Amino acid sequence: MPLNLLTFRSIASVMIGAALFLSVGGHLAVLQGFAWTTMVHDFARQDSLGTALEKTLSGQHPCGLCKEIAKAGGETQGKNDSMAPKAKFGEFIDQRIATSIIAFARPYSYPTALTTHPRQLAFPPPSPVPIQEQA
Repeated sequence: MPLNLLTFRSIASVMIGAALFLSVGGHLAVLQGFAWTTMVHDFARQDSLGTALEKTLSGQHPCGLCKEIAKAGGETQGKNDSMAPKAKFGEFIDQRIATSIIAFARPYSYPTALTTHPRQLAFPPPSPVPIQEQA
C-alpha cells in the first residue's frame, strides 16, 4: 500500500508541475526556442552564423511558427486582461458614508519622549523593609 501512495504522489506532482508549466505559457517558450533554432539553421545555410543569429533575433524575418506563437501569446494576454477589475473600489462604497468617515478622521500624533530625568520618576523602597512572617 505505501508503494501505491508514493506512486500516486509522484504522478500527482508531475501533473501539477505540467499544469503550472502550461498555465504560465511554458509551452509557448519551448515552441519559440524550437522556432529560433530552426530559423538559425535555415539562415545559416545562406549566410554566416553571426548574420543568421542577427536575422533570427531581430524580429524582422519571422517564420510561420513565430507568427503563430505570437498570435497564441496575444490570445493568452487577452484572457489575462479580461480578468482585470473594471470598477474602482470606491464605487462599491456609499459616498455619504465615505465622506462622513473622512470628516471624522483626525491626524495621528506620535507620543513624545519623556522630558524628565528617569531618576526623578523613581522613588526609593519603603524603609524599614517589611519582613514577612512564615506560617
